[in-house]
Amino acid sequence: MLLNSLFNNNELFTNINLSTRNKLGEYFEIIKVSKNQIIFNEGDCLKRIYFVVEGLVEISKYDLDGNKNIVALIETNDLFAESVALATDTISPYQTMSLVDSTIATLTIANLMQLVQLENQISINLLKILATKNTYLTFKIDCLSQVSIKEKVFELLRYYHLKQQRSRITLPFNKSQLAEFLCVNRSALSRVLTQMEQEDIFSYHNKTYTLNPFYFN
Repeated sequence: MLLNSLFNNNELFTNINLSTRNKLGEYFEIIKVSKNQIIFNEGDCLKRIYFVVEGLVEISKYDLDGNKNIVALIETNDLFAESVALATDTISPYQTMSLVDSTIATLTIANLMQLVQLENQISINLLKILATKNTYLTFKIDCLSQVSIKEKVFELLRYYHLKQQRSRITLPFNKSQLAEFLCVNRSALSRVLTQMEQEDIFSYHNKTYTLNPFYFN
């Protein structure tokens, strides 16, 4: 079944009983989206949550000058839009776009409430997901509040070092996406990365960074 991987790997469906698991597919709608296709726009009213069954989705926002700021990248088996769809104000502050041809599963809030009534564990799992994403949002606020690009990069690398618990870490962003995530100029970011590498703070290739333990322990 197309959704089996999602049900096995997304935290929302952890520790639910077999009878509920066997009924999950009845509640979902599957949609196919093409590369660079908008899933929903800033200002749209959201009445459902979304899951990436297969693919990659970018959540972003544009400033007054038209510069894109990446909020998050959503990978296979992850969910998104739950915080907005479950809020009192369900107007999206962000745009979401598929970065590759993707398969998306959607679950209406009405169907989610039915699942919660069917299986209380889902509400517990949802609280954990919201708490984790709130922690991530706090990290991003801390990261963007740093004055210099160097400090922003260091804060970001320290977060992923703690999250992945190793000195060789992999970021979800390429260099262009990293600049958009940190809200900085790409050329300026490249210069800072080169400088930090020369200072032996880390070495990197593409999305993989090998961190110097002197700075990250």
